[in-house]
Amino acid sequence: MKNIQQYLRTEMKQFEAFFTQHLHTKVSLLNWVLRYVLHAKGKQMRPMFVLLGAKTHRENLSESVYIAATLVEYIHTATLVHDDVVDQADLRRGIFSVRAIWQNKIAVLVGDFLLSKALILAVEKKEFDLLQYVAQAVKEMSEGELLQLEKSRTSTLSEADYLEIIRKKTAVLIATCLAMGACSAGAEASICQEYYYIGQEVGMAFQIQDDILDYQGGAGKAQGNDVQERKITLPFLCAVQDLPSSQQKTWLQRLKKKGKSSKEVKEILDFVLTEGTTRAAHLRDAYLQRATQACAKIPESPSKAMLLQLMDFVALRKN
Repeated sequence: MKNIQQYLRTEMKQFEAFFTQHLHTKVSLLNWVLRYVLHAKGKQMRPMFVLLGAKTHRENLSESVYIAATLVEYIHTATLVHDDVVDQADLRRGIFSVRAIWQNKIAVLVGDFLLSKALILAVEKKEFDLLQYVAQAVKEMSEGELLQLEKSRTSTLSEADYLEIIRKKTAVLIATCLAMGACSAGAEASICQEYYYIGQEVGMAFQIQDDILDYQGGAGKAQGNDVQERKITLPFLCAVQDLPSSQQKTWLQRLKKKGKSSKEVKEILDFVLTEGTTRAAHLRDAYLQRATQACAKIPESPSKAMLLQLMDFVALRKN
């Protein structure tokens, strides 16, 4: 990751300046919350995907590329703030979430503000192609969240359901990053679609790895968060897939039980680590392999090499 950060150091500084200059408001409370959110920023992988998507097509970046990266980061940040409200989460990346400090009403409004800033910026700059990507991404991400809530009420989730949920909730935005990067650099629609496919496959691998790490411990999570929160993810589905239906039902009931003891959590973790994480990793690797193979059409360059490194990092990271 350090190699990529060093390679994009100049571009990321320009992006951050562009990103922050459009966020100041006359509402003091909103400025306080936004400063807090920006202070807690993560690795900013999504803007990096935009920048590399652009640089693999055209080395010299125009303002459109920084607009694309800013739109993506506004959308991503808004969804994180809103997700913490939906999940009633008090922590985000190891610090208090916006909803934990300022409560749900302010968190929802801050998320709405960020979404509106993305739309306004795209319209003001007349980046209507980028606006279409953003609107489609927000639509699909909302559908993914609602699909997950719908399936959680039934206490059942198939592998197909799981894959559709993570495609919409996670993979779509990474796909949008690469496609918007290419689009903002002047690529033809067919090339943008190829970049979208690459990003989608990487995004699927990214989320599967995130779910594997929840069982192994990593990605800034305490081991077993998903078990405590009674979430059905791919490692669990892989662990039970060959069991008789009666045993599948038993393990599902154990996962869905409220107020599990630490012993019960450990039993589920041990079972999934033994039976499920290796199978889930095979599926993760298949998505990453398809993304890597699709990159064969991209001309060789230092930017392509960095893009491949970033793809490997997000799909195979240990934290």
